[in-house]
Amino acid sequence: MDKLYEIKDQCHVVIRASNERTCELCAELVNDIFGFPAVIIQETPFIQALESSLRSGIESKKEWLICIDADVLIYRNGVDKLLGKLLEQKDKYFEIQGRIVDKFFYTPKKGGIHAYRISKLPLALEVLEKQKNDTTQRPERTLILNMDQLGHKHLSLDIIIGLHDFEQFNADIYRKCFFHAQKHLNDLPNLITYFRQNVVTDTDYRIGLLGLSDGIAGPELDYNKKGFSHTEASQLQLSSFIEKTSSFTIEDRVRILKIIEEKSEEYQLKLKKTKMQKFKKRVKKFLGRD
Repeated sequence: MDKLYEIKDQCHVVIRASNERTCELCAELVNDIFGFPAVIIQETPFIQALESSLRSGIESKKEWLICIDADVLIYRNGVDKLLGKLLEQKDKYFEIQGRIVDKFFYTPKKGGIHAYRISKLPLALEVLEKQKNDTTQRPERTLILNMDQLGHKHLSLDIIIGLHDFEQFNADIYRKCFFHAQKHLNDLPNLITYFRQNVVTDTDYRIGLLGLSDGIAGPELDYNKKGFSHTEASQLQLSSFIEKTSSFTIEDRVRILKIIEEKSEEYQLKLKKTKMQKFKKRVKKFLGRD
């Protein structure tokens, strides 16, 4: 526990926000788990928020910059496991991340928390500056890969650190699923199947299906709110759904904390089982039994 406190003391936490419904809740979870408040950066486009996050990390003079998006609800056990891994690293990795349970994706995704080694951030800013004319929809992923090519490696761990895109506003769900259709073209059959499996019990997936449909048919757009506007047709469709309130009651918080724990533990177990199945297949292949 002393070592965990030690690594938390060497962390500077930034929340990148863009008017997400869960921003305040995300900040409360950070304060509870890390023991100090996060710096909230609210800028668009995302590449600008990323740059400001890196600069904030440098100014903190800490060892690790922890970047969390405001639509991520972190899970204490997962975060503590990830931080424990930071203790094991010396100067090997530029960035370390875990996985998140994404409400609108059928398998856990990499990301959720990005732990950056602050000593490498001045170089990262130089690399990011060269990216600014790039129209990629994933500037952070591009930065990590570009740093990797320079010899500053990244590490992805099979640790579930929380939930992503749960409890969001209807318009944000629509927008994100619109871009899902354009960013994950090869995954569309699985996404549609997954959404349809859940649509009866959760209205969010009906909104998600609208976003997917319009994303397939609509023009390709840059992924940032500043450049995205809903069509009259989409606004009319969204108006038929009851929008969520902007705040959470005590009962909401209790319910959400339970969901964070249950979903995180459920998917952590699934990752473990999948890893074991892959290991058994490799053993069978090695033994010539496949």
